[in-house]
Amino acid sequence: TINQIPTLPGMDVHPPGYFAALHVWMDWFGRSEFALRYLSLVLSLLTLASLIRFGRMVGGARAGLWTGLLTALSPCYVAYAQEVRMYAMLTCLAAASVYYLWQLCLHPDNQNNSKVLIAYIITTTLTLYTHYFTIFLLCFENLLWLMWFVREQGLLWRQRLKRLGYWVGAQLAMLLLFSPQLRLASRQVTTYANPNLNPPTLLYYITHNWQAYTLGLTFNPTQAQPYLWALALLLVGGLVFYLRPSTIGPVAVLAGWFVIPLTLYFVVLQSRPSYQPRYMMLITPALFLLF
Repeated sequence: TINQIPTLPGMDVHPPGYFAALHVWMDWFGRSEFALRYLSLVLSLLTLASLIRFGRMVGGARAGLWTGLLTALSPCYVAYAQEVRMYAMLTCLAAASVYYLWQLCLHPDNQNNSKVLIAYIITTTLTLYTHYFTIFLLCFENLLWLMWFVREQGLLWRQRLKRLGYWVGAQLAMLLLFSPQLRLASRQVTTYANPNLNPPTLLYYITHNWQAYTLGLTFNPTQAQPYLWALALLLVGGLVFYLRPSTIGPVAVLAGWFVIPLTLYFVVLQSRPSYQPRYMMLITPALFLLF
């Protein structure tokens, strides 16, 4: 039954969200290989649609089109759209979480919209139930909350107090919604260790993740080097050309979404090695939006 999923032996380091969704999906659509894989495909299509919308919100219609094209052609997205694993769901929910927080903190029309706040709380909690590394995304998101709280100098104290209430309320609501899993999650995260793994070096970590999220890992790393450099120069050069006073904020937020969780993950790896680029799929929407 679905309530037995969190404590199954195979759930040693996994939250139950994806497996609960898959359980319901199998009841509706069957247990064939096609049916099982199709859940990831549906979630990947939702990610594609949400990133087109996200791109349009950030940079206009053309940005939405290019974001959608990069998402659809991404080797890692194509791969995990075919696997019976949680990574398509993780990416979809993480993109939705940041999308709603972006609307709340950076979109003037939605800064007092309680519906957007509720949508953020629900999608972020579901992301936590999908993968524990959502905690790295939450670190970035809380910095965005802080920026929203302090960045405008002319706010009345009542407005600041309301913003503080939104932040506190969101954190408490997510804690409450995640509380059924909290004890088990604490035990899973603190007891998991693999003595056969070594932490990656910083250079390997950067280049391997960059290849995973751009060209994909099916390329020979040596042969991929020129293309990886070209993509990095294209991104940096394009951002430098694009930067204006009005675009510094959005670019900084997207860069923070990509860099902050990835940096925190590397720090944690030094004491608890368990490295796979797919664990940080939740940052990949930021990369496509930056491109």
